[in-house]
Amino acid sequence: MHQKKYTLSKLLTTTLVVLFVNSLFFTGCKKDSGSAPTTKGDARDTVLAINRDVYLWYEVIPSNFNAHNYTDPQGVQAAIRALQPLDRFSFVLTDEEYQQRFVQGQDPGSYGMTFHFENDQTLRVATALTSSSAYANGVRRGWKIAQMNGIAATRTNIDALNNLLNAGAPIKFSFIDPNNVAKDLTIATATLSDDEVMHRSVIQQGGKKIGYLVYNSFLTKLENPGTPNEKVVHPGLNEAFGYFQAQGISDLIIDLRYNGGGYVSVAQQMVNSILSPSANGQVMFKYEFNNKLAGPPYNFNTTINVDKSDPGNPPSLGTINKLVFIVGHGTASASELTINSLKPYFTDLKMVGSTTYGKPVGFQAIETNTTPNFWDFPIMFKTVNKLGNSDYYDGFTPDKAQPDLANKDWGDVSEACLNDALQYIVNGSFPASTKATEAAAKAELGRQLPDTRFKGMIK
Repeated sequence: MHQKKYTLSKLLTTTLVVLFVNSLFFTGCKKDSGSAPTTKGDARDTVLAINRDVYLWYEVIPSNFNAHNYTDPQGVQAAIRALQPLDRFSFVLTDEEYQQRFVQGQDPGSYGMTFHFENDQTLRVATALTSSSAYANGVRRGWKIAQMNGIAATRTNIDALNNLLNAGAPIKFSFIDPNNVAKDLTIATATLSDDEVMHRSVIQQGGKKIGYLVYNSFLTKLENPGTPNEKVVHPGLNEAFGYFQAQGISDLIIDLRYNGGGYVSVAQQMVNSILSPSANGQVMFKYEFNNKLAGPPYNFNTTINVDKSDPGNPPSLGTINKLVFIVGHGTASASELTINSLKPYFTDLKMVGSTTYGKPVGFQAIETNTTPNFWDFPIMFKTVNKLGNSDYYDGFTPDKAQPDLANKDWGDVSEACLNDALQYIVNGSFPASTKATEAAAKAELGRQLPDTRFKGMIK
């Protein structure tokens, strides 16, 4: 069998770096695996060769590891991932999956909604994409779902609900809106564009102008893909920060509870625009690769400094007094990198919600150049902030525990997490927590229906 040898020189021409998690939580989304490749040997061997060179923990791969013991390159990467307990993340995509997700910025086979249990008997819409038919018909975050195809939307029926969503056929959703009005909609899956920004507003309380941004994904779009002028763009972030700048906000709340990450460059540029001019030139974070790549001739270990003059930055926010992040188990990778990079610069940086995912590592997308073609995403690096803090594999613990009930629309100041953040900014302290609230926040993961959207960090 012909083997196409992988070389490190290929890596040096690859510019796409991602921080996200390949998540298995619950959303109204179905992914098709596509037809089986007609030729698999080259890709299996190439994925193994890539990992022997660039995998952050390459030492765990046995010398006698045989890629041909696995039916496809996905199986090879999964087997390598299983050798390192810290690696919940490395994966392989087909070329079609890669083009849809990273070049076109689309979510294939989606109902355009994610779902969240408020309690055992109440399922809520957590998010509704603006490009979806659900959104066009008025469905918003916080709406109840009474039934799917006549099946009661309760936790006891979670397996049946999952089976419906994973089948990908049209589903009759029986909704109840905030005015307790029932509405039935039959919704088919579609290829949809993800929303970079779910919501932005300025809230005035206690004499302060407080910016509130629900940033849904750092996995924005590529402009001029595959050309020397390729770059990552983030029009939603630009618009939101431009609005905040014009309004003269004094404090900022960034809601990342469902943001699984994306492009490191977007996280960098967000941080650049949040920090004051006095931080310019100081360390934002550092990349640390394995010992094959850290030193000569590759010298991949690099320091990223705050750059207020980066032309890709969104509008600068000036001086932000207090900064609060709303987080949850879906807050991962590039989102956690953003928080970790800002921590050394804000004595008033706080978090509200539940413990984050825990992913201080990232990948670089590496093309196998085989027939058929695949893209490998092995964990290649970890990030370290200005103070040397990293290794948060257990996630960040919030300063104020608060479960996400998904029972209010974005921007509703009575929503529990947003209200806690506002109370801290206005009063300098959080409302007291109860043991029940803390327990509910710790149990947050069990409230979600599986979410198949990517979460992670891409360099």
